Amino acid sequence: MAPRASAPLLVVLVALVAATGCASVRWEETRRDVVDPLNELVHSLYAKAFLARDVEALRRLHVPAEAASPELRARLVEDERLIEAFVQVERARSVIRDASRPDASGVATVLCHFRLDGVDAAGDRVTLTQDRRLRCGPGADGRWVIEDVELLDERRVARDRPAFTEEAVARGIAFRHRSRGAPARDGTTWKFYPGSGLALGDVDGDRIDDVLFVGGAELRLYRNRGDGTFEDITAAAGLVPPVGGEMRCATFADFDDDGDADLFVGVMDGANILWANDGAGRFEDVTAQSGLTATGETMGALVADFDLDGRLDLFVVNCDDLLQKDPEPIYDARNARENQLFLGRDGLRFRETTRTSGADRRGWSQAGSVADYDGDGDPDIFVACDFGFSALLRNRGDGTFEDVTEEAGVDLRTAGMSAAWGDVDGDGDLDLFEGGMRSNTVWIIDQAGFPLPGPSLLMPLIRPYVIETIKEMMYGNRFYRNRGDGTFEHATEAAGLITSDWAFSGVFLDYDNDGRLDIYSSTGFFSGPDHDDL
Repeated sequence: MAPRASAPLLVVLVALVAATGCASVRWEETRRDVVDPLNELVHSLYAKAFLARDVEALRRLHVPAEAASPELRARLVEDERLIEAFVQVERARSVIRDASRPDASGVATVLCHFRLDGVDAAGDRVTLTQDRRLRCGPGADGRWVIEDVELLDERRVARDRPAFTEEAVARGIAFRHRSRGAPARDGTTWKFYPGSGLALGDVDGDRIDDVLFVGGAELRLYRNRGDGTFEDITAAAGLVPPVGGEMRCATFADFDDDGDADLFVGVMDGANILWANDGAGRFEDVTAQSGLTATGETMGALVADFDLDGRLDLFVVNCDDLLQKDPEPIYDARNARENQLFLGRDGLRFRETTRTSGADRRGWSQAGSVADYDGDGDPDIFVACDFGFSALLRNRGDGTFEDVTEEAGVDLRTAGMSAAWGDVDGDGDLDLFEGGMRSNTVWIIDQAGFPLPGPSLLMPLIRPYVIETIKEMMYGNRFYRNRGDGTFEHATEAAGLITSDWAFSGVFLDYDNDGRLDIYSSTGFFSGPDHDDL
């Protein structure tokens, strides 16, 4: 017979197990009665009505006119005028940023980001973005409808012509990414998972940058003719891809200091490759004698003279295979392949100092960027990581590094995908932009019964902490303003940079030549069959 003292513990355990089971049942009801109807109403039908310029469809998504408040009727009139103002709607999006649980009357308050791209009556191309607050609830027939709409913010940009036009084929570049794919644990092959890359470099010594595309299963090198057109010289350059593996990234650099651009290519499920340039744009594979080793999960490479000896060094950004392995713990994963540091020697040879340099972090690294952020004359490294914390590595001046992530103030979790340095505010020091994923459905974790990762018996006790951690990870981009004293201020919201949706890569550029740095971010992802996926 169990001692009396254990009876309270037994009661607690039974209660926790019961609560876990009830939460599962409650989540199925919540998804059926709240989450799925809201997604259909706001994500799908609301946007489709604007895309089709269908006033009647838009009216059917709201409560009947006789039940609508004067404010709602006025908002509908404005939306109908908005539809009429567009001769053509090319894209319409309505994204739920946040949603409350339904109140006692079954109504949920939804913060919605709304966007229209199209052409107005004057023939100008227009982008309209709005933040809206919607009150939504089940209608008389059980179908969810919009009961009220409040406009919170609006921005409109009009152009009489596109800022950019697509001219790749006309200029001789006809590359399409081709992947061998990556195997998942269920036996399927994911063609889009490995990704691709490109590199710019003067391969033939004519002082004009040429373009290399990395396509997973192939490389394609285009020589810049100097008149704005290109020719494919891949075969002539000797760039024969490896038999196996998936090429992900490439970097041109004069590693042997002979005046021409050599080439490093990072590979998934295979060995990385180093090609030596003969000075005329023809390459030879010198990996075997280079001293470079591979983890099979390279995502990127950073080149700089980290130890200040006059020779270029190589920092290799490594991750792991999410299709075969789970990040653990998911809120601060440190079980990926370690990043690597190779210091340059004479010729195209390197000496690995990964373990002794402090560069051997094992986070799920996605990208990195080099800059002398503290102005002490040596190159430092920021590594953007998924599933937890990214890392700022301060160079001690000799090619060894100190992790100063926390003390510098760049220790906020995010699903980090990219990193870029730039003096955004013109104060003479470098600020940091970290591209991060912002889930369009992270709002559902606040809904009743949402299943969370973690020990099921303890979940009722640690649920608030887990929810806040996931929200932090799914926050979106991070922008850190350099204070000039080695620390940073988190200024993402003030800068208006929280979200570029499911961001993968962001770079600074002054695209409109006004002397101020702008940001371009590549985004997008496939929606899968898992309805609980954030």
